[in-house]
Amino acid sequence: RAVMAMAGEGKSADEILRFIANASKSPFNRQIAHLLRRTGANPAVSLGGDMGGGAGFRFLAKYSRKNHEVTLSQGAADRAEQIFLHETVHAATLLALDRGGEYADQMQRLYESVKRQGGAAGQYGMKNVGEFVAEAFTNKEFQAALKGMKAPGGTFWGRFVALVRRVLGLSDQSQDAL
Repeated sequence: RAVMAMAGEGKSADEILRFIANASKSPFNRQIAHLLRRTGANPAVSLGGDMGGGAGFRFLAKYSRKNHEVTLSQGAADRAEQIFLHETVHAATLLALDRGGEYADQMQRLYESVKRQGGAAGQYGMKNVGEFVAEAFTNKEFQAALKGMKAPGGTFWGRFVALVRRVLGLSDQSQDAL
């Protein structure tokens, strides 16, 4: 409720992330919020009305690259913290993925490997590489699926964590990166 109230009051993404980093019941969400604040990604935040996606599908929230804005619908209220973090991960990562380069290519290859294995089929994180990254950071069920899928040298979750560590410049001994 607090995340929705803050969005309705016009609070910035950084203010909402600071709140989550300090007050979330989830240690994982507190860490993600802290790391997102460090990225400097500070999209505009708003509450929106109906966010239809066609064929009867309704978005709970969305991130607009064009406007650099996270919009939450009233339908997001029950899971606003997780949904807000998911959309803010998009703000922090989609532009980097769009630019391409070594890490973007590695993340695309990792996504394609998971897709070929099929162990996460039907999960929202398999929609595209952007959703793959956001869901890997914010969805425990998707994380569990990646942990359960064998990959060369470990699991797909382990490969995701290793890649994120390299992107953030963290050593292999950094156990709290995610």
